Amino acid sequence: MKENYDLLTAVLQKKTLIRPVHSKIQSESGLVKAVLKDGLLRRSKKTSLPERRGILNLEKNKVRWLYLGTGVISMFFAGILYDWSVLKSPLALKYSSETFFAGFGWDDDALSLNFSIAICAFCFAGVLGSILTKKIGYLKTVVLAGLLSGFGFVLTSVLLRGSDQLFLLYLLYGLVAGAGIGIAYNVVISTINAWFPDKKGLSSGCLMMGFGIGSLVLGLVAQSWFSTIGWSQVYLIFGIVMGVIIILSAIIIKTPPKEPAIADKKAESEDDGMSYSPKQMLASSLFWRAFIFVAVIVGIGTCTTSFAKDLSVFSGASQDLGALMAGIFSISNGIFRVVTGVVFDKFGRKRTMQLASVLSVSASILLILTAVTASLPLCFVALIIAGFTCGMGPTNASVIARDLFGKKYYGTNFGIMNCNMVVAAALSFLVGAVYKSTGGYVIPFVIFLALAVLGFIMNISINRSRKD
Repeated sequence: MKENYDLLTAVLQKKTLIRPVHSKIQSESGLVKAVLKDGLLRRSKKTSLPERRGILNLEKNKVRWLYLGTGVISMFFAGILYDWSVLKSPLALKYSSETFFAGFGWDDDALSLNFSIAICAFCFAGVLGSILTKKIGYLKTVVLAGLLSGFGFVLTSVLLRGSDQLFLLYLLYGLVAGAGIGIAYNVVISTINAWFPDKKGLSSGCLMMGFGIGSLVLGLVAQSWFSTIGWSQVYLIFGIVMGVIIILSAIIIKTPPKEPAIADKKAESEDDGMSYSPKQMLASSLFWRAFIFVAVIVGIGTCTTSFAKDLSVFSGASQDLGALMAGIFSISNGIFRVVTGVVFDKFGRKRTMQLASVLSVSASILLILTAVTASLPLCFVALIIAGFTCGMGPTNASVIARDLFGKKYYGTNFGIMNCNMVVAAALSFLVGAVYKSTGGYVIPFVIFLALAVLGFIMNISINRSRKD
């Protein structure tokens, strides 16, 4: 085994594989043959000797799949933050003795503001989470995230039960729970992705799928429980369960081991030189083009989420069928997060971004045609394609942050890239206002198309300036 390792080390130090050495290696251990099959010995400016050795070690470490599964479960419960359209519904009702579980009669604008606060807290806390991880470590940071997430929901349940103070909702759900989930999202995803340097697309996609599917499933659970145990108990249960799950993920998941110290220092320094610090990234036009690209994809998906059921009913569906079609949109969104990761691993960033642009333009055109014709079959297809588009946004944000700006500052850069959600929420608010003022879907979906074309232009610009 030692001879095999020495032989593999000798080959790794070469810029190319020469035929005699290649032939000899082929007769050696299964590990070496597997490495050659995966193409991990190919020399590139982006992959240093220590990084390739790190990949070999991580591939042999089966515990990473346990960590991925744990991460998916924690993201599943964290996804409840995004189902505000369901969670807010009882708070908009007025209290009466017949509906003891009802809320406070708050209007939709006041409740929508809470979601905007939560999204802002989620995004900016993601950056904070990366900084805290470097200061106090993964375990303490994610435990803090679990406490904030859980107590945010629990205190919302307890303190709002006997009060109608809207600022408490903004403070507890919007800021506290939003920040806790934002920290967990960034730190868990960036830590687990570090275990999968060879499958970072698949890893990101699975975690993002957990987050998206959790929003759908837990939203349905909450909806069914509101009429039986009341909104306060639902918030309480969700807070306790989510907090415990995130804290358990902090205990179970470990950070990957550092790369071997037998590093080729020159190659290692070259690899570090390809990584952008947050300050360098923000000063780069490349970042802003990528940021706009991702924000457009996520924005179209976010807007379509709010329109899905009503558009289906507009096209001739019953209320039940409309709800089912909205659910199909959400399922398409969740599944395509994994598909996006697989596409990235197999075909690379350039092809993945091209697919996202084609889908966003196609979805926008189909939505316009649906608005004009009120065709239910066309609406069904449009929502599925829009769901695929929506699913590509979060996974693209993760893999683009790593692929374009390097791994050294990935956690912080990923958190900054996730601030596209703030822009996406603003776009959703703008498009919603246009819909209210015009009373129709055509102009909002034309805005979708204009944004999709803008994203396509950013995509072309990025891929012309960077070679895969």
